[in-house]
Amino acid sequence: PVARALGAAWGRHLMAAPDGPADLVAALAGQGFAPETTAWGIRLRTCPLLAEARTRPEVVCGIHQGLVDALSPAPLSLVPFAERGACLIRPVGVSAGDAGVDG
Repeated sequence: PVARALGAAWGRHLMAAPDGPADLVAALAGQGFAPETTAWGIRLRTCPLLAEARTRPEVVCGIHQGLVDALSPAPLSLVPFAERGACLIRPVGVSAGDAGVDG
């Protein structure tokens, strides 16, 4: 809960900036995630904190989920390490099989 709250505060800060991002994908790109929009959601091809995410995913990925929560009007779920070399963001309730993803 604390990690997610920190991420949400980060997202609110980004959106409140005068030159804030236009949308979730722009915000993620600006923070170094290299997002790729797909038919079912967003693939994050890089992580600015990958080494830490591998050792403490509950913290790092929790922060990133909070960031997504704050930046998106739709309920989205971050799925850490869902694909080889990528995390996924998809609508809440959509499973990997429903999204056409092996994960």
